[in-house]
Amino acid sequence: MIADDFARRERSAACVACGMCEPRRRAADRAVIRSVMRLARQEVALAQQARMLDATHAVFQYWHVFHRPVAIAALVAVLVHVLVVVALGATWLW
Repeated sequence: MIADDFARRERSAACVACGMCEPRRRAADRAVIRSVMRLARQEVALAQQARMLDATHAVFQYWHVFHRPVAIAALVAVLVHVLVVVALGATWLW
């Protein structure tokens, strides 16, 4: 993500340096350039989000490998707890 930020700054600086944003250009040209720059920033942001979602998906792809055994162990612990409490004669109302 940091590399994307630096790349975005470089590309914006290159666009400004190429002379497309000169003050002598017509207002309509400047409006088009602003619109194109806005769309380019949105495209870069969306590409960055897509890469982030892919990375997140890769991390959580194996979540069930960890979650399922822990959930089963918790269920067994609750069942053992209930059985011990009932075996010792505890009731809902003491």
